[in-house]
Amino acid sequence: MGQQQLLLLILASVIVGLAVIAGIDAFDENQVRSNADAMTTEAVSMASDFQAWALKPAQFGGGGGWNDFTASNVTFGRAGVDSTSTYTTAPFEVTGDPTSLSGQCGLSSADGKLFLGGQNTDYGNSVCVAVGGPNSEDIQTDITYGN
Repeated sequence: MGQQQLLLLILASVIVGLAVIAGIDAFDENQVRSNADAMTTEAVSMASDFQAWALKPAQFGGGGGWNDFTASNVTFGRAGVDSTSTYTTAPFEVTGDPTSLSGQCGLSSADGKLFLGGQNTDYGNSVCVAVGGPNSEDIQTDITYGN
């Protein structure tokens, strides 16, 4: 009887150990996803701010229209966007497989789109948002999850 109880105790310890390891892995994965979601939310918010700035008349400190909407004419400060968190003005390559977002991200422009985004070195996430016009459906995102 003593050997059976010892065997059950060892089996229960192994099961509890595996459950703890699975819980830690799930927690780590949730942190990576949560960070990417927060970065995406912030980037889309910035894209909306850029759209609002571009559509605001130049007499009121805006871009005066969509025709001249390029990275050289738009800056984080001009559009009233706080760029102190995870975003950079230095372009970086999108590492995922974006179907319609290609080229550099950061704060750059190409093909009539403004690209903005950032990378998080702690989790390995990168987010790139392309603004292709003045409407909400003109905002496209690409997320690359790390770790």
